[in-house]
Amino acid sequence: MLGKDVTVGISLSGALTPAGIGASSIVPLSKAGFWDWIVSTGANIYHDMHHALNLPMYRGTPFVRDPELRKVGVVRIYDVLFDYNDVLMQTDHVLRQILLQPEFQKEMGTSELHWLLGKYCAEFEKQLGVKDVSVLAAAYRTGVPCFCSSPGDSTIGMNIAGLE
Repeated sequence: MLGKDVTVGISLSGALTPAGIGASSIVPLSKAGFWDWIVSTGANIYHDMHHALNLPMYRGTPFVRDPELRKVGVVRIYDVLFDYNDVLMQTDHVLRQILLQPEFQKEMGTSELHWLLGKYCAEFEKQLGVKDVSVLAAAYRTGVPCFCSSPGDSTIGMNIAGLE
């Protein structure tokens, strides 16, 4: 992998970005040039946007009962807890506003979609005073394409479909 003409990619699956692995590991390694492309689940890309928007996510426990969390409007991804309205619905609202912009009004592949979303995430980081928290923003800044093998299975894909 250290050869001169080697192409290196990284594959992201599992709840990495909700748990903060994006900011702690993926972003610094991206900035250091460790890979040439990323392929990720749509969920990791979507939940990465919460960080770019500086929305609160909390470390909890995987043992809390989901029905109890649902009663108080809390979503759980294993041991990561966040508010349904203030995080998920806020991200969906912002995402839909972004997807209505002129540059999104055409057919495109997932790398172009994520590059454009990364441009917005980079701007959110700048405006909100957070630095290097978003994988999409880092990919945009470093020119690393980010692919998703099944975008329709993610909340991003569902928001695209909802706008159609």
